[in-house]
Amino acid sequence: MITPFPISSPKPAPRETLPSYFSRVAATWCTEVVDLALDMGTNFKSLIAGDEKALEAARYWARLSTDECDELLSWTGTRAGNVQLSFRGEIYGSRSLRNPSVRGCPCCLREDADGHDGPSLAAYVIRGDWQFREANICIRHSRPLVTLWTETDPRKRFNIGVQMQAIERQILSGELDPAPVQTDSYDKWLDERLRTGQDETWLRSFPLYPATIFCRLLGAVQSTSPLRTQANTEESASVHEMGFRVARLGEMSIASALDAVAANTCGARDGPSQTFGPLYDFLANPEYGAEFEPFRKLLRGCIRRNWAIGAGEVVLGEETVERQFHSLLTAAREYGVGEAVLRPFLIEAGAIKPDDPRPNARLLFCAKTYHNLLAEIPTFVGVAAMKEATGTTRGELRALKEAGLLLPRTNDPKVKSPWSVPDGLAFVEGLRSIATETPGSEVPWERLLDSALRKKLSLRLFIEAVQDGRLKAGLLPNVSGFHGIVVRLTEVNLVVAEHQRKMPPAPAHADGARSAAEFGRASGLRGDGSFARLIMQGHTPGLKAVNSRTHRAQYFVRQSDIEAFNARFISLAALCHETGMRHPAILSKLNRAGIGRFAPNGEDYGQLFLRSEVAAVLPKLGTEPGEVGHDGAR
Repeated sequence: MITPFPISSPKPAPRETLPSYFSRVAATWCTEVVDLALDMGTNFKSLIAGDEKALEAARYWARLSTDECDELLSWTGTRAGNVQLSFRGEIYGSRSLRNPSVRGCPCCLREDADGHDGPSLAAYVIRGDWQFREANICIRHSRPLVTLWTETDPRKRFNIGVQMQAIERQILSGELDPAPVQTDSYDKWLDERLRTGQDETWLRSFPLYPATIFCRLLGAVQSTSPLRTQANTEESASVHEMGFRVARLGEMSIASALDAVAANTCGARDGPSQTFGPLYDFLANPEYGAEFEPFRKLLRGCIRRNWAIGAGEVVLGEETVERQFHSLLTAAREYGVGEAVLRPFLIEAGAIKPDDPRPNARLLFCAKTYHNLLAEIPTFVGVAAMKEATGTTRGELRALKEAGLLLPRTNDPKVKSPWSVPDGLAFVEGLRSIATETPGSEVPWERLLDSALRKKLSLRLFIEAVQDGRLKAGLLPNVSGFHGIVVRLTEVNLVVAEHQRKMPPAPAHADGARSAAEFGRASGLRGDGSFARLIMQGHTPGLKAVNSRTHRAQYFVRQSDIEAFNARFISLAALCHETGMRHPAILSKLNRAGIGRFAPNGEDYGQLFLRSEVAAVLPKLGTEPGEVGHDGAR
């Protein structure tokens, strides 16, 4: 029997690769592709390698037009360097297109066979987009691409007829068909970009090869799955889509997403490499050059915004010229101060928040803004050195602090050296420079603190009177510093009288007003002016007025002030009254729950707690004050 030969070779199919086409030609002519290459005057190895002479011989033998040959080559990829290929008019890394595992869509292959009249092996078309590693699904059938075969030897891998013959039964039976999936925006974008080159997203200005890889790696970083390498098809598709949704919107969207990833990584040892995993590793590899630099720049910017990168440190191949941020850890190391000592200063300066849960290595603040403070902290001194420098007694220094005139740089009691000598010297010298009087024996003089204690008023009143000229000051001979400043007793009395005239009248007791000290004692706060200090620091409302009986300024609380205090706070005595529990049991429960006394910035107000905090631990206590004992333990 004579085998009928075809009159002509088949035409290339859309998106078909060169090895696929010549395998179909060989099947059409009932021969092997290796033998066909020899008949064309070349060999199969040269043909799949893209040798120019082999391609010219194949084009001539198959009667391919120049356009048809160019289209085949565009979907196949041609060598453009040692590790690069030209594919669809752009340059790609060869590994993104040449892989031992050949993928495809079984549904497409089965349709090829169903619509073909000749030999079945002459029907199967291997599409060029299937070989691109960053492609995930067949757009036509909305099904993931599957691995059809794996072969390391290119001559065997691209012998499509032989490989298809081995899996033809599984193709036709549907055994290899994957479950359908949803076509994502990434898949549609990639298909359109490969097919037409059109792109309406921010990624249009970038080659497809780096853009698709960046989408995958960005998505992997955002994903909660432990994806660190090229994953299976479904995972890979999901991470491509996650990254694409962010990247298509541009630099601000990408920066925001990267910052979110950095913010969610709070481990002390989580540096950029651990945080960004495959994205960081890829962009840190010098093998991936200029085409990835725009994406490398975005990640580099994120790293410098979220980690304490010092001057001279290299980030993704670029040296850092100037430090932008310090962390608590790097600042402590650079300025030679313990982290525990440094923290309260930075909290009170507003550099870091007191409730920030991040480890010291991730507590960032602007290096330039707080440089002067950091440089000063090693020079701060304790009480003894501050007294000596400013010429104050312990009582005078304490009074100046309570009046808010000379403050330590932190109120944290654990910091033993909180005082700035230059602050103290500037304050004292400022007072001494306007003390022009020479004390004599004809009129009585007294020190400023003595005046405040005698009149039971704040030291601030007399200091301000000296500063604005209402109270003339003198300097005791041979007494340096603040302790040597004195004022006339008669002028002190006049300043106090003037002050009392300006004070608002005391609230009438008929309106329910009580002195703050009296209410504080009734509430169980028996410390040194604890309740008055709560009002002074703005933690609870109150009214400052002159007592009509004593003619001295003091704090009062009205009924509305009492209600506001009880709504926010509760003392230990009131806790016992409202819950019926004893002191030790209450304190034990609070300690186990990690609830401490109300002590912002280390200030001590006695056994006082936030009602909202203790209510969660003590079921018998409501978040609202009870009807009985709501103004303290009675």
